[in-house]
Amino acid sequence: MTEPRRSPTVRRKRLSTELKRRREAAGKTAERAATDLGWSRAKITFIETNRWTKPSSDDVADLLDLYGTPADEKAALLALVRDARKKGWWAKYSDVLGEGSYTGLEAEASLLRSYDGLLVPGLLQTPAYAEAVMLREGISDESELRRRLEARTVRQTSLSGEDRLTLHALIDEAALQRLVGGPDVMREQLNKVVEANSQANIEIRVIPNSAGAHSAMTGQFVILDFPEAGDAPVVFIETGHSGLFLEEPEEIRTYTMMYDNVRSLALTPSKSNELIATIIDSLEQ
Repeated sequence: MTEPRRSPTVRRKRLSTELKRRREAAGKTAERAATDLGWSRAKITFIETNRWTKPSSDDVADLLDLYGTPADEKAALLALVRDARKKGWWAKYSDVLGEGSYTGLEAEASLLRSYDGLLVPGLLQTPAYAEAVMLREGISDESELRRRLEARTVRQTSLSGEDRLTLHALIDEAALQRLVGGPDVMREQLNKVVEANSQANIEIRVIPNSAGAHSAMTGQFVILDFPEAGDAPVVFIETGHSGLFLEEPEEIRTYTMMYDNVRSLALTPSKSNELIATIIDSLEQ
């Protein structure tokens, strides 16, 4: 049996959320908790906003004791600390991925709902298409390029296996018409999109040009949902070479409504495949 996908990034996020919840349940402000432990207010904020990379068991134990946490719950949360300190597969590629915050969240997500208006989503890109995009982004060093492509391939394994990720992708027709890497590269890429659309865990819908303007035109985004109830959804907005994470409930609702609105304008998966087939045919001419 395949091991469930687990991510230390998600564990750290859960731990931060749980510590903040327990502080509030104990009726303590962040300032009061910091004073009681002889810490700075900034340290509490650092922990509760999930800016740590290696949680300290001693610090977490001190906080749990301060908040009056029962022994069995304390033991479970300290076990979570151990999981949160582990390295994910992406740590091997830190030279090209950085700390890999988004990759770490994606590694344990159960459902991704994405909108892309410019390019094919990374999880669906062929190596040749991805390479063409990276070259245009100015990545010319051969070693870095290979490392990035290798990391992209590893990322894509989350779409296969028993504990596979579910992907619901909305893609603007214009993104599929954009000739990235030349006709041969684009033909291979479009065929891969059609093939992926036949997988049970993947749904690809194309927003036709005829749909006109829509609410997501200003930029691509991803809504990540997680398998455990304690892990709230996250919205990731890509901004050039970086990104923005949104976690507030109202922000999640806003982007969920936006996604649903755009989805209502998109073609069904089968009609999307038909449209993609016409684009492929146009490449033959």
